[in-house]
Amino acid sequence: MNVHLSLQQYRNQFAITETQNNESSPLINGPRILILGPKDSGKTSIVRSLANYAIRQRETPIIINLDPSEGMTTVPGTVSATSFSKALSPEDGFFSYSLLGSDGIIDYPLVYHYGYLSPNDQPILFKKIVKNLALGVEKQLALNKKFVYT
Repeated sequence: MNVHLSLQQYRNQFAITETQNNESSPLINGPRILILGPKDSGKTSIVRSLANYAIRQRETPIIINLDPSEGMTTVPGTVSATSFSKALSPEDGFFSYSLLGSDGIIDYPLVYHYGYLSPNDQPILFKKIVKNLALGVEKQLALNKKFVYT
């Protein structure tokens, strides 16, 4: 809960700074979090909890999954970035997430097929795919301001 509150304060401060700055100021991004840990340590649970807290505050978090062994919203063997605009089921998690919401909003995932379950299987290919995923996310951030501070 404390992490969520800190993130929300950061988002709010960013929104205030964004409205006060002029066009010549450099773009500052909202919070970005990297969650690392061993297998079955609760990484997905904390991501789901933080995403749901943000969604309840009417934010649209982008979750990037770089673990090809766990597809999250896609199949294993892929890496992906997905924006979430509605809450995730606590029981089913990411697999319960429908890309078309009841309000008609479609959340498009950006997915790259890697084809292996470990980054160590083909590290050069994995690095290229992650770089392309990062470029795609950065382009989306540049096109849609609502994602910048969520």
